[in-house]
Amino acid sequence: MRFLANVQPLPFWDFNFYWSGVIQFAIIMAVLLLANVLRRKLKFLKASLLPVAVIGGFLGLIIKYLLNGSGMSIANLQIDSTSLFDANALSAFTYHAIAIGFGALTLKGIDRLYEGKVRNKPLAVKSGMVIVNSYLIQGIFGLIVTIVLSFVFLNIPSYAGFLLPMGYGQGPGQALNVGAVFQGVGFAFGRDFGLSIASIGFLAASLGGVIYLRKLKRLGILKAVEDTSMESKEESTILEGNGQIPLVDAVDKLTVQIAIIFFVYGLSWLFIYVMEQLILDSGIAFLINNLRPLLYGFNFIIVVFVALFYKVVTRTLLKAKWMKRIYTNDFLLNRIAGLAFDVMMIASIMAIDVTLVGDPGFLVTLLILVIGGGYITYYYLGYLTKIVYTHYPHEAWLVFYGTMTGTASTGIALLREKDPYFETPAANDIVYGSSMAIPLGFPLLLFVGIVTQGWLSLITVLAILTLIFSIYHYFLTRKSKKIKIQ
Repeated sequence: MRFLANVQPLPFWDFNFYWSGVIQFAIIMAVLLLANVLRRKLKFLKASLLPVAVIGGFLGLIIKYLLNGSGMSIANLQIDSTSLFDANALSAFTYHAIAIGFGALTLKGIDRLYEGKVRNKPLAVKSGMVIVNSYLIQGIFGLIVTIVLSFVFLNIPSYAGFLLPMGYGQGPGQALNVGAVFQGVGFAFGRDFGLSIASIGFLAASLGGVIYLRKLKRLGILKAVEDTSMESKEESTILEGNGQIPLVDAVDKLTVQIAIIFFVYGLSWLFIYVMEQLILDSGIAFLINNLRPLLYGFNFIIVVFVALFYKVVTRTLLKAKWMKRIYTNDFLLNRIAGLAFDVMMIASIMAIDVTLVGDPGFLVTLLILVIGGGYITYYYLGYLTKIVYTHYPHEAWLVFYGTMTGTASTGIALLREKDPYFETPAANDIVYGSSMAIPLGFPLLLFVGIVTQGWLSLITVLAILTLIFSIYHYFLTRKSKKIKIQ
């Protein structure tokens, strides 16, 4: 153990090592609290339907640039991108938070799975197709736009439009991941471009949602509802479900949930690391340059599959009576996922470099993508939901449009304005549809590593996206009678 004697511990006043990350996280939590107060007190913010985390993200972005230009310092370090507001640290919060959030959501339902209460809903596959086709139409539109604009603005690559479905359809976490992959192959501001699309997506979701809700109110379809609790009746009674470990025992129940999530995340990292070593050992340039970045870029997808594997193992152990208690709790897992997604949204918005707005190529391309993408998503989903969800088209549109331009939480927020007690299956459709969208839309993720490989690859990807879109659109609309919706 002699070598340990040469290790000199850093002093506790070393800001970078002991305090930098903690202070950045504290700032994220502080702006979240401030945003919550503002949304509750300011009527125009409440009416905007913007999630608190989105408001907090923009507040944090404003604070970041105000302090960066103030000349202030802490611990003899300037408050700039090298200390309190480190873009890499904020990106790391986003990167890990999306994986933790998806892992927590995937781990839900072990108790119902064990008791045989979970069954696939009839509209799960169609809902998955609706989600994937929304990705596809955004991707097709985005690629066409940037193929054209790449001849006008030399700093805009022809494949940049592929970030539209990542930012709109999949949210800031995936926009960051794919943007970083694009930045690694030559798109100078790929990460910021993706995050900008995702951030504007929340505004598009809120604006489009408010327009639609006002339309329903004008037609007498939308009735005013009282402010209700954000928790469902099911959640309020599930802290200590049948067969679960006690809320407080030798170890706290929340601690167990966090331990399981990070155990799954650790296994996911181990899988990624092993696969990375196999790719490096293969010496194949295509795999090293394309598949390796995707492994780390799509960490949350791998977490989902590892969590599903954990659920299968747990169910087997319960059936065999080798495990006596159920250790996961849906209510607490929802709360952890909520925290992770709030951190993800705030950190991702704060990580944006607003100085890029001065670049004409960045600004023009961004505006065409977000405005055109929002318009197409609005009307395409309006067309589909009238056909697929004939008994509740308005509720379905609200939850799918909010999700496909913002996040699932934005979609649920819009849905609550029309269906506060979830009396229609719309909320379940988005949940089951999201699960089905993973296998149905997996080719879309594979194209991330191909679309950057030159014009032939780009045109091939565009053609395949169009083909898949046409096939799914056919299955969604065949043998269905359209009904007239006011």
